[in-house]
Parts: sequence; C-alpha cells; structure tokens
Amino acid sequence: MDKAINLINLLGWTYLLVQTELELVFNLEHYVTSDISLSLTILRVVQLLQVSDIVLLLMGKAKGNLIAAFFQILGRNLVTLFVIEEDTGRLVYAFVVIVWSIAEVNRYLYYIYKESPITGFLRYNGFLILYPLGGVAETLVFNNYFSRHPDVSDLTYYGLRFINGCIIIGIVLLYIHMLKARKRYIKNQVKAEVAPA
Repeated sequence: MDKAINLINLLGWTYLLVQTELELVFNLEHYVTSDISLSLTILRVVQLLQVSDIVLLLMGKAKGNLIAAFFQILGRNLVTLFVIEEDTGRLVYAFVVIVWSIAEVNRYLYYIYKESPITGFLRYNGFLILYPLGGVAETLVFNNYFSRHPDVSDLTYYGLRFINGCIIIGIVLLYIHMLKARKRYIKNQVKAEVAPA
C-alpha cells in the first residue's frame, strides 16, 4: 500500500512540475494572466495526500522523523489551503510549485527506488538548494497574499506572519535533520563501496 501511495504522490507532483514548466517555457505571456484553478486544485489534493506520510510513519511502514514530517506537512497545507488563492501572482505560484515539485519528485523517486544511486544522490543532495528556495518561495507567497489583501486585520496579519516564521524555523530544523541523514547516507555509500563483493 505504501508503494501505491508513493506512486500516486510521485505522479501528482510530476504532473504539477511538468505542467507548470511547460506553461512557463512555451506560454509565459498567457501564463501570467491564466486561470490556475485546476492546477491549484491538484496542488491541494497532492499536498493533502502527504498526510499519508504521517500515517505511514505512525504505522511503522516508513522511516523518518515524525515531528519534522508533521510540521512540514502542516505548514505546507496551511500555505496551500489558506494563503495560495486563485489570484495569487502567477510567477510566485509557479516558483513555489516548481520548488516543491522538484523536492517531492526527488523524495518519492527515492522512496520507490531506494537501491538506485541516482535517486539517493538526488534525495540527499537536492535538498541543499531546494529547502532554502522553498523557504524563500513560501515567504513570497505570504508577501503576495498581503499585497492582494492590504486591509487584513492585525490579528490575521500577525497570525500569518507567525505561521510564516514557524515554517521558516521548521525548514531550518528539517534542513539540519536532512544534513544528518545525508551524512549517514554518504557513510553507508562509502561502506558499500569498500565492502568486499
């Protein structure tokens, strides 16, 4: 079952990545003013599907840091469900979708093909760039929200800024977790290369 969930997530994120990049490359002028309702619906569905990661961790069917996964998924779902809207700036939307999609495609490819050195390399090196870019992209989404809603109440403004700050702290903590995981991965790769056949 976990492989099926991983495959569904992989396909969803791959679709978003390819669709967004094709629009940007071949139809940028139209993309800037286009309707993103279908893409946003798919983004919300695949993002909500990531709750399955928490379930798999709780069931012991997946390895990982439950607390880090919980906060990453919670933060992304808050951004996806409450901050990104159909009138979100298209380039800001594209930036966050592309960064998230690349990170998730790398992750789900690794989950499905753990034995491949290529997926391991992508998983344990891609985050070095993608996590900081994700933090920037998510902050731009918040800033874009405030530019479109200048009259939000102080409570809403500071509440969303608090969430944005928590997401950034979460990214830093997840980054540290992934650095440790990367170190273990590299150590295991070196052991495997040195071990006699």
